[in-house]
Amino acid sequence: MPTEKNESRSSVIKAISTPIQLAALIVLVVEGLLLYILSKAGSADSTLYVSLMVGVLVLTIVAVFIIEFKRIKLRESDTIPITGEVESPKKSYTWDVFLAAPLAALSDESFESNLSKMKEIKAILEEECDFKRVFFAGANMRTKSDFETADVSVETDVDALKESQNFVLIYPDKIVSSVLFEAGIALALGKPSFYFGATDNFPFLMKQANQKFNFVKIQNVDSLDKIISVLRKNKKNLFKI
Repeated sequence: MPTEKNESRSSVIKAISTPIQLAALIVLVVEGLLLYILSKAGSADSTLYVSLMVGVLVLTIVAVFIIEFKRIKLRESDTIPITGEVESPKKSYTWDVFLAAPLAALSDESFESNLSKMKEIKAILEEECDFKRVFFAGANMRTKSDFETADVSVETDVDALKESQNFVLIYPDKIVSSVLFEAGIALALGKPSFYFGATDNFPFLMKQANQKFNFVKIQNVDSLDKIISVLRKNKKNLFKI
């Protein structure tokens, strides 16, 4: 007999898989307790017990509603859109732009020069292109030694990319870099994506992306100086899709 009861309890517990099911179980238990207490309590205590039980039920329902609402919102925020569709606009983003550019793969000689120009591009996006919040991993860097460890860096970058409204890739030279990985994530998420670089330097699929997806644009410019010039000249018009 005890074994049968234990098995019955286990089957009930396994059947509870959502907050709503848990709330239904709590309501049933509270109703059972209420009926038992009312059968034992005197008339003077009945009102108090009923009020307490109703309070427990209300609190349970409110708590489950909040948990379920947050669970649905979290699931919606992590949903990858159907391939070929732009991401559904959120009410708010942490960042207006995720700015990506090869840095770690650069030689020590070219790192500081390229970093300085990338910071200039970030300033142009913020001051002249009306993107007030630009995420750039190199914003606070001075030397290559400032790079974070790989596991911290990838987590920070992916989180920032998910919370960015647009993706901007600066890729003037053909370099094996994690920015191509970031571009793939942005495309999968349906982020409006803007690639600045020599077209021949992009991998085959990226060259074709702007033909297949209407939220991808490629600007064929082959140096950081030319990219800066194009940005200053055209400003926000470059980012219309």
